Amino acid sequence: PGVQASALRRAFSQVGIPVASELQALAGNPAVAPFLLLARVAIGAQPLNLDTAERLLMSEFGGADSISLRRFRTALLASRNDESDKRAGTQLIIDAIDKGDIPIEDGLELHRVHALLSHARKALSRPHSTVHDLLWAIWDNAVTSDGAKLSKAWQDAALRPGTRGAAADRDLDAMIVLFESAARFIERFPGAHPALFLREI
Repeated sequence: PGVQASALRRAFSQVGIPVASELQALAGNPAVAPFLLLARVAIGAQPLNLDTAERLLMSEFGGADSISLRRFRTALLASRNDESDKRAGTQLIIDAIDKGDIPIEDGLELHRVHALLSHARKALSRPHSTVHDLLWAIWDNAVTSDGAKLSKAWQDAALRPGTRGAAADRDLDAMIVLFESAARFIERFPGAHPALFLREI
């Protein structure tokens, strides 16, 4: 483990040589983990419960924090205008992400995560969709809290000097390895459902 191992893994992956434990390392990568989590939710392999919703909202996809989560819950509870609506705040947050039921003005984080989940599900609904299509739909449509594309923000950050630039560079490397792993999986198992790749990781 360490810098040399990362450099060797990156060099091997660039020439298409699989590295043992590459997929397991990907699953634990903090930059890649939200992509895999959202992909699992999109295919139905991960339940959209409070823990999952909070992890997605507090990832770079949502950009929320614990204070904004409390604010969402309070605002959503206050927005219930039907007395028969007995949903708890947690369920309102889950429905906001899952169905886009967001009747509050101050909920950009909820909108971003819902939109990304919708893009992922749309990619899956196409005939012969692959895990690459699913991952690309998430990567290509993810935006930061400033409204910039996440991919562009990471590229810009990677060009800066210092530790933040190095961290962004590692995050981009991890995404490249993820897509290359997905491409190799598709070659090995043509027509396989994306769930098989996500289960392998």
